[in-house]
Amino acid sequence: MRKRSVMLQVCALIICTLVHCAWCSVIVPLQPLQMRPMRMTLKENSLLKAPNLSDPIVRILLRTWRPFHPKNIVEPPKMARIPRNNECAVGSNSLPMIFVRGTNFQVGFEMGRLMREHIQSFYANFEPLHQLFLPFLKTDKGQHVYDGYSNVVRDHLPQYFEEIRGISEGSGVPFDQVFAMHIRSELALLLRQGHYETPACTTVFVHRTEAEIVGHNEDNDPDMKAHSYLVSAEILSENGTIVEKFTAFAYPGVLPGNAFSFNHAGVIFTANSESPITVPTDKIPRYVMNRALMAAENPEDVERIVSLEPGLSQGCSLNVIFTKDPNDAIKMRNYELLGSFDQQISTIIDRTAVLRYDPEKPTVEGNGFLYHFNKYERIKVKQNPENIVSSIHRQNRARQLPVPETAHDVLQFLGDTTDADYPVFRTPSMKDGGCTIATALFDLKEMTMAVYRGNPKISSPLLVLPIPKSA
Repeated sequence: MRKRSVMLQVCALIICTLVHCAWCSVIVPLQPLQMRPMRMTLKENSLLKAPNLSDPIVRILLRTWRPFHPKNIVEPPKMARIPRNNECAVGSNSLPMIFVRGTNFQVGFEMGRLMREHIQSFYANFEPLHQLFLPFLKTDKGQHVYDGYSNVVRDHLPQYFEEIRGISEGSGVPFDQVFAMHIRSELALLLRQGHYETPACTTVFVHRTEAEIVGHNEDNDPDMKAHSYLVSAEILSENGTIVEKFTAFAYPGVLPGNAFSFNHAGVIFTANSESPITVPTDKIPRYVMNRALMAAENPEDVERIVSLEPGLSQGCSLNVIFTKDPNDAIKMRNYELLGSFDQQISTIIDRTAVLRYDPEKPTVEGNGFLYHFNKYERIKVKQNPENIVSSIHRQNRARQLPVPETAHDVLQFLGDTTDADYPVFRTPSMKDGGCTIATALFDLKEMTMAVYRGNPKISSPLLVLPIPKSA
């Protein structure tokens, strides 16, 4: 009887192996190559045990196993957009904050080390990276694009190249993947795959005697919400002098500066991505340009950085608030930036100011208030039509509402969900894949930044941080 029992177990093991091989032959070719942590889970470890015929799973396999046949393979649709509300909800009640100090490389390394688990998890599961960007970068054309961007950053902004290298080494994610994430906006437009780059963000200005407010919805891929964080950083020169000091909302494995932030000079930044039809490939990537702006202490610094040679690749809407500038014509500014193919122009720049409300003037944008979405309003350029649909809906909703005058008005708008298909406060749907990752409310009277993770219309801020005041 014992010998017979052993033989039955051996047969069961062979059958399970055949089933496993059959399944693998179906699944493996259809799944993207992804990083996996080295640590084996308890569930994986249990698979090493010999099967037992009394195990219900083994019994089911014995009853349902059938020979593999290629005609049973059904190729799934590539990157089908499906609602991911649950993923967007993860992280709604928490937000890590880290404090780092050192050279650019050291700060990058510490961000990578401290957020290592989040960065590795995000990179391993971010489908566009593995299904679109990395395969393209392995082609001759893709390698040329990659080399063009990386050479520009290394030659013109080497400190941020080192910061990216630090993120890679600290997180344990290969440098080519980390750098690919820093050019993902450009790659998505070059490949004309706009749906891989969620058109992101809404910014509202209020400039009145009784209220000076800037509100911002940070929208992005829902996968990022659970892995985003705040970083307070001091960048030191080689001799130990502080050259940058800022607090920023950051994404996993990406340079700070691409969401909302403020620095030690009291300069506030938010950004709105834009989607021209295509972009030049031998210029500064947007994510790197946004990071460089964190060092700006005044309007002259901003002008110098946005005018850096060889110019910007993908454009963006840059919102800058100079809290310490007494000139109302300068305090609140919006810059529309566009990469140029003209060798005589490095970057196309259009500037406008949000002036203090004047009741004697018409109620138009720029007089006491301004909205900006993910759509060029002043620079005339052909835009990716798929990427501006949400912006058009959000803009139309803004026009249906009274002009914002208070912080309450701003929060009510940023939390608006009246348009079920394309709301201002975004959750993934069949039509709109965007997710509002966080909301920031900057109060220039109180000099504070309040950060919300849930809908700001119905929730309270998760934390409130002070913005440096004038000496």
